[in-house]
Amino acid sequence: MVRVLVVITFLLVSSVAFAATEFDRDIVVKNQSRNDKVKLVFNEMMQSYEDEELKEFFEFVSEDRFIQDYMVFYDAIDKDLRVYDILNVDTWINKIEDDGVKRYLYVKWEKRFLSGAQYTETSQFGYSRFLFDEINGEYKLIELAGNIFWGSSSAEWQEEVAEIAGQEVYPETTPGGTAGLPDLVVRNFSCILYETPPTSISFDLVN
Repeated sequence: MVRVLVVITFLLVSSVAFAATEFDRDIVVKNQSRNDKVKLVFNEMMQSYEDEELKEFFEFVSEDRFIQDYMVFYDAIDKDLRVYDILNVDTWINKIEDDGVKRYLYVKWEKRFLSGAQYTETSQFGYSRFLFDEINGEYKLIELAGNIFWGSSSAEWQEEVAEIAGQEVYPETTPGGTAGLPDLVVRNFSCILYETPPTSISFDLVN
């Protein structure tokens, strides 16, 4: 009889402990704010982009509610993953604004990648806005604006992206604020004129 009571007591204590654990988990999930969910989705998209996982990346994009041209964006990301070899990406969330359940994520970023036949290293930086909407309990990307963070390899996608206040202004820009060719600066220019040709000209060309 004593053994039976001990077993029953053990089972009751275990059940209470298990229930408490499950209750704690529910609290963690329910207390996760909408802002936290958006940050998590953005981080997942970042990881998929760096890992060159196109399918996983678009699991976080709403095809039905995407405000811009979805297929142009899809092709732009596909091209990015084919022509860029991402070396490093750093992002800093500046602020999050809400519009009902929607969330505007403002992000400063800097990335380095290799591209071209010679695998030239390029650095880009900017300030962008990402709009997320809650769909069936999950947040999905529905719009991008500002400096072009994703899809910068596509000129067609650049035309889809609107500018925002505070975005970086590059020396040369295309629609959407994508960096153009690097500036070439002439320094230490000198010209020596002789009575007869040739005239001597020298300068330093700095990128």
